[in-house]
Amino acid sequence: MKRKIKTKQEANLYYGQVNKAVDTYIGDWGIRPSKLSRYMTASRKESFLRGCGLDDVEGIDRVLDDVLEDREAMESDRVMSFESFRMNESTESGHERAAAEFFRTSLDQVVRAADGGNNYEVEDMGESKGISVHSTQDVDNFRGKLIKTLIKLANEEEIDIHRADLGLPSKRQVKTKIKVCLGHVLDQSRLKEVLEESLTERKTLEILGDYLNDFEVTKARKQYAYKGKKKIDGEAYHIWQIQGR
Repeated sequence: MKRKIKTKQEANLYYGQVNKAVDTYIGDWGIRPSKLSRYMTASRKESFLRGCGLDDVEGIDRVLDDVLEDREAMESDRVMSFESFRMNESTESGHERAAAEFFRTSLDQVVRAADGGNNYEVEDMGESKGISVHSTQDVDNFRGKLIKTLIKLANEEEIDIHRADLGLPSKRQVKTKIKVCLGHVLDQSRLKEVLEESLTERKTLEILGDYLNDFEVTKARKQYAYKGKKKIDGEAYHIWQIQGR
């Protein structure tokens, strides 16, 4: 015999359970609500509800239909909001536009974080996500500063030559105890060329990602993970999202 929904409290409880199950399914499988609605045939709905332990509740299939329609409407509203904001997107920075388009949300859901800079908070399906957005120009500027820093470090580096093999029959190495400062022997033009060759886009993004994971982030047991890039007006914007560990 099927369980009946007798009170408003019970109805709210079942709606909450179905809501949570649908959101978990969407999150785990990355399926858009509109596609999930088309995917949910009668047999799949039955299987889905059975997996939730709710298949014996009378009228629960209508609850599932209501939740799916609600999620599909939310998706539609978000897309419409995003399109409407495109008319005024010239007043927003490319960083914000890239974030909104990447997460398929509206520009008003992208808010600069309290610490400013390139960090933002994005509301995505009711969840607040911390992100960091860097344009191609931002990455190039970071690379330029990085090259200057690495040149300085290389020039300050010293090599200790403690011993040398001078061909003794015993193979014993002779103590030399000589220090060589690389700054005195390196060709500065060649050093810069080598660093520029080494700092490919991929390597620069890897170092930038490590730069973002400063102590304040890691001590909270979180880290910025690279999510991808989005092009706005021909310029690429790279996006990292903060995640717990």
